[in-house]
Amino acid sequence: MSESNVLTRTADQLLEMDHLEFKYIDHGRWDVTYQVVVEIDGKFYQRYFRVAATESQDVDAYLERKVDLVEVEQVEEVVKVWKKKS
Repeated sequence: MSESNVLTRTADQLLEMDHLEFKYIDHGRWDVTYQVVVEIDGKFYQRYFRVAATESQDVDAYLERKVDLVEVEQVEEVVKVWKKKS
């Protein structure tokens, strides 16, 4: 991956941005994982990140840590799903 396709921001900065996509991915006992896509200077960037599952947990260290945002592009996909027969 080339350096020009990666930006670094803190997770806290990422949470404050306008999100084009903010999707729940998974959860554990102590945290929840999300995927976020943001636009910065006309380019689109994606990041998976975790936040505390409850307000009782200390996540400040994570939110202040710098994270890499990877440049992405939107593509159309065809998806098959299962549906109840009529």
